[in-house]
Amino acid sequence: MPRCKYCDELISRLDKDVCPFCGGLKPLEGVDNSTEDLTKAFSAIKEDDVVKHRKKITACLLYIFLGVFGVADFYLGHKRRGLIAILVSLVLIGGVGSAIFFTAWQSPLAYLVFYFAIELVMIFAGLSYLFRHDLVDADGEFLR
Repeated sequence: MPRCKYCDELISRLDKDVCPFCGGLKPLEGVDNSTEDLTKAFSAIKEDDVVKHRKKITACLLYIFLGVFGVADFYLGHKRRGLIAILVSLVLIGGVGSAIFFTAWQSPLAYLVFYFAIELVMIFAGLSYLFRHDLVDADGEFLR
């Protein structure tokens, strides 16, 4: 919108005879009436500004197949939760599995029991991701 040449108030082009604020006659004569290029006000979109949407089906499959290693949590941006998943897997599979291996079973099944127990939990977690609609990633974006 142009400005009045007397009082510098914003007025519409329909008020070209009299300014409604100061009453000046012909407030738009001699005023530059060119339009402003709005594209100058916006900077170019950078690659960092683009939101990368994470998919629900990808998170589900990662939980099912690689959930033991915390890969799905890293995919969703939850680094702390991914590290906790790795540590829990190492403690249960490596630590408790070793304790049982060296004391009772003397068989590799001591390690596999805990691996399959954790994998079973991750399969249920992955399948539950398919039916939930309130899941968000670490950036607060809903999964698509």
